[in-house]
Amino acid sequence: MIKKTYVRVITLLLVALMILGVMAPAFTSYAASVLSITGTTNVSVSGTPDGSKLTEGKYEFKVQGSDKLSLQVKTGDSGYQSADGASFADGNVSVSYGGVTFKPSGIYSGAWQEGNTFSIEVQSVTADDEPQITASNITGSSRITKGRSISIDATILDTNFMYTDQVTEEYVAFKQGDFKRGTGTPADSITASKGVGGKLQLNVHLSDLVYTGSGDTVEFVIGYKVSGEEYRYTMSMKIPGCIPYVDKDDPEEDDEDVNLDPLIPHIIVSQYDYGTTQVSAGQVIDLNLSFENTSTQYDLDNIVMKITTPDGFSITSSSNTYHFDHLDVGESISKTISMQANPNAEAQSYAINIEFSFQYIANDTRKSGESSESISIPVTQPDRFSVDEIQVPTSLYVGDEYNLSINFVNKGKTQVYNVTAELRGNMQNSGERSFIGNVASGAEESADFYVTPTEAGKMEGEVVISYEDASMNVREVTRPFTIMVEEMPYVDPGIDFPVVDPQPTEEPSLFTVQNVVLFVVAAGVAGATGYMTVLKIKAKRSEFDDEDL
Repeated sequence: MIKKTYVRVITLLLVALMILGVMAPAFTSYAASVLSITGTTNVSVSGTPDGSKLTEGKYEFKVQGSDKLSLQVKTGDSGYQSADGASFADGNVSVSYGGVTFKPSGIYSGAWQEGNTFSIEVQSVTADDEPQITASNITGSSRITKGRSISIDATILDTNFMYTDQVTEEYVAFKQGDFKRGTGTPADSITASKGVGGKLQLNVHLSDLVYTGSGDTVEFVIGYKVSGEEYRYTMSMKIPGCIPYVDKDDPEEDDEDVNLDPLIPHIIVSQYDYGTTQVSAGQVIDLNLSFENTSTQYDLDNIVMKITTPDGFSITSSSNTYHFDHLDVGESISKTISMQANPNAEAQSYAINIEFSFQYIANDTRKSGESSESISIPVTQPDRFSVDEIQVPTSLYVGDEYNLSINFVNKGKTQVYNVTAELRGNMQNSGERSFIGNVASGAEESADFYVTPTEAGKMEGEVVISYEDASMNVREVTRPFTIMVEEMPYVDPGIDFPVVDPQPTEEPSLFTVQNVVLFVVAAGVAGATGYMTVLKIKAKRSEFDDEDL
């Protein structure tokens, strides 16, 4: 009986050992090698690389396309290749590739656009029984000084459980240490999802974490239940860019703290363009501004940009005031503003004034600062210098002189300068020029040339009108013409032309009106003469009679 009992005990022990031998690998299998993403540039990351597309190494990505975006990837020294399997979603706000979702951040805030680039580094992480942080992203500042606020997004992989297991009651709790809570209302969150290999993945978000000026670590606690059993872990993250606060003593002041007035930071317009070299009056342009925090010490907050336009311009997209939350040391921000040059604007350069106001922390005190910039945009009036077509006869004879005239009018709103007309072609005075000078807005002028064909055939030519517009750009307008020239008809001097016999003339009638008038006048004159003669004779006789007496 005792022997049977011993046998049974030994048998049970052997079975137990066998069971433990079978289960032992299950306990040790929790340890696994997983991939983690670090060293991100211009991008925020969520998810964990699945190893199919992303393995250990550094990757550079760029976005191509306009209507439909595509992702290109570069590894090592090789050129860019298509990132097969990449997909854009949410209006191009995110792109997924190799088990990871990328969203634009920093200078690319918003949606992905053609030409955007970003980079990541993939590392191998060994996970043991405790969950591991496989990806993280820090927003708020690249240089974290005392009093600076940041937010954290972390991806945590727990290789102990599959996501299919029942996961409930997830929670996250921030632990105060090198960082503390700010004065705002935190928006912490934790969600469970499917990670690499189908394992349990926790997505954690922590906000409003303020740097104390000492250390560089953020600690927080995560917890959740799997199949009703509770698990709790303390996680820690090293935060790059932390600058410990140091009190600087001046030995010349008997070791007393001296707070010097800090250097005032400035914002400058580092680059701008409006898509063209000159803007036509009435044209709508997109003014692309890039402005930079030139300070080497202070990050800037609560930035307000105000744009003041002259009479020749107006802003069409919105108001003239824009707000930006934050600008790190040396960081640049871009902004596109829709503007229109007024249709009646004079042709000249217009100054656009840009004013910045901002806040920053210096010597543990929040301060305010201002800076201003001015850029210049040239505006031109549309060229409406109109030249008429040349009117010419269909034919001329050799040796004929013809007055060739060309008319032109300035229909634009600005004066044109140094108007010159030049005659060119197969005619004797080809190269002749006529200087008209300046033509005011609304004025009409003309140029005249005399052409004399010297040989029969087709006389082809052109009149070239050159002038300078309001921007002193030389412009030319050409008006061609063609005249058929014929030989003058030949006349042989030896030809006897027929003599035409004169028509017989009739004897003039004595009783024409002219003759009757002449006759009457002559008769009158003769009658008067005779009457005077009779009077003279009678007078003479009277003198003789008196003498006789």
